[in-house]
Amino acid sequence: MIEELKWEELSKEKEKFHFVIPMYQRRYAWERKEVRQLLKDLDEWSDKEEYFIGNIVVEEIDGKLNVIDGQQRLTTLYLMAATVGEPPFELDYAVRDSDREFLKELKSLEMKEKEIQKLGKSTKADPIFEENIDEIFRFETVNITTLLEKVKFTLTSLKSDDLDVAKYFEVMNNRGKQLEKHEILKSYFLNDTSEDDRWDEEKSAYAVIWDYCSRMETFFEDFIVTYERREKEKDKKIVDVRKQIIDVFDGKKNFANLLKQNGNENDNNPFGRKSIEDLLDEKNPESESSREGVDTHQTPLKFSYFLLHVLDIWLHKKKCDKKVLYNDAKLLDQFIDIGSLDVKNMSIEDKKAFIHFLFKCRILYDYYIFHRDDKKVPVLRRIVSKDEKWIKEQNVDLELLNIQLLFSLSADFHTQEWIAPVLSFLLEKSDSTIFGHYDTLREFLEKLDDALAAKRLENGKLKEIYQQAILEKNLNNKVNELDKEKVTEKVNQGVATENYWFYRLDYKLWKAFEHRNEEGNPWKGIELKKVSAKKEMIETFYLKNLNSVEHIYPQTPTDECEENWQKDKKCLDSFGNLALISKHMNSKLSNQCFEKKSVDVKNQIEKSTVESLKLLLVFAKYDKWTAENCEKHQNEMVGLLQKPHHAAGS
Repeated sequence: MIEELKWEELSKEKEKFHFVIPMYQRRYAWERKEVRQLLKDLDEWSDKEEYFIGNIVVEEIDGKLNVIDGQQRLTTLYLMAATVGEPPFELDYAVRDSDREFLKELKSLEMKEKEIQKLGKSTKADPIFEENIDEIFRFETVNITTLLEKVKFTLTSLKSDDLDVAKYFEVMNNRGKQLEKHEILKSYFLNDTSEDDRWDEEKSAYAVIWDYCSRMETFFEDFIVTYERREKEKDKKIVDVRKQIIDVFDGKKNFANLLKQNGNENDNNPFGRKSIEDLLDEKNPESESSREGVDTHQTPLKFSYFLLHVLDIWLHKKKCDKKVLYNDAKLLDQFIDIGSLDVKNMSIEDKKAFIHFLFKCRILYDYYIFHRDDKKVPVLRRIVSKDEKWIKEQNVDLELLNIQLLFSLSADFHTQEWIAPVLSFLLEKSDSTIFGHYDTLREFLEKLDDALAAKRLENGKLKEIYQQAILEKNLNNKVNELDKEKVTEKVNQGVATENYWFYRLDYKLWKAFEHRNEEGNPWKGIELKKVSAKKEMIETFYLKNLNSVEHIYPQTPTDECEENWQKDKKCLDSFGNLALISKHMNSKLSNQCFEKKSVDVKNQIEKSTVESLKLLLVFAKYDKWTAENCEKHQNEMVGLLQKPHHAAGS
């Protein structure tokens, strides 16, 4: 049923319009700029004409109107009305007690800034309400009431029995709306009704856990502490939350123990309905977490791809032979047509089990996979035990960080297929304890990289190795030394040489630096001062995203270059004469001869920037760059690439 409503008509039948924001909706997300734009639009609209604000889609349940589409506009109108009196309709939250209490008290206040602040603190409501009310106050217009009197909208009421939310989303998506497919997937998982009352009670907790898992830009435990607990002494409280996470991880407690609200307050709100208005209007979902004071970062995976990794492991554990395609455009397709594991046919118990499995993978992801801070610097925190409590330490595990960067930088940017084997490995290890597997994980990744290096030499499909790693987990068989002839052929391809081999080499050079005084070590006898380098620079080195293959002896040398390699093209494009650097550095070095490049490399290092250990080693070791020296360097580096990671000093 669709009806057209003018603002003045709402107050005439106020009891009829009791809107509820259901539990599956995200929080109110409009910020000052969206509120300001609405106020501006209303202000500039003719007083003689009505302003059509759009369609509000609801589902009527027990006399209340669950908002499916239109939360942002409706909430903003409510806040506007509350600044000039009592709003002409009720607005309620199915969960989020603090927000519900704030809105309830708000409508009875004479709007004064200090009172609003006091109410916000006493109820602990989302601060975005207070910010937007402040924006309304600051808007220079004659009367907010005058603006509201222009408003009209259509109200579309859908019947519960006829409503297929997932289909609703797909239809909207086909009309050109850019919606997240994992939101549709969530509705598939949580759209069930059951004769078991416990499922209806548990849905809100499972929904919140899903939403928190989707916040890849925030550590799960940080979000719990900052939003759910709202504690001032975050560092002290996070250890307690971590203990609760461990209990939920092990199945000793349920999700509700982690959350502020239990699911039993929502009996009148069937789950699974998903608002698209939030998604359409919230242009920057990540801003929600930063607004709440949660530390944010970047991780290698988007949530949609993370779900595909989790599904891949899940299916392997269920001994299902379906091959998961790592393509987020096909996310929904990957969760259907898989027999009893098909999300549309999956039992409620299996759906609960999958969400718990998703939670476990996300926790392990947080504790063991690197992220990048607000300055894009990679960080891998190690959780250590102290006084029988797990205490967080930051930025201490460079060895595990660098091997992960080796995988991340040489993998497909979106899919990062190395993560599924890592999570599968950690799930096996975490049967005893979540923490303490950092060294064994590094060993696992080194074995995995050796296996992948061997497969690359055969031009084989890396997917086969990743899938094997998910199944075998421990990769007990150590790879032997790689074939020298095949490695040489693979790396002697000039600018077409795969970046992977440069990353593998720099990782091995970095590890070898620890044994630099041993015979046969590439760093033995190297004078770092020659290029203004210090040992601390190499000890704290981490792999960087580089994308330009540089010829140390230039392809088109200037007349100043003493050596002439033009007769030997093979030597020119050999691995010994190549380095992987940034495009910025490449443009600097350009066609300069060795001596001038040496000055630029030294200047860069003086600024504490080391892009390539291979390049640093060349300029620190050689005074002149002859074809003979290039060949020596080539043989030494290929010899290092051949060695498996477990070899001493490699």
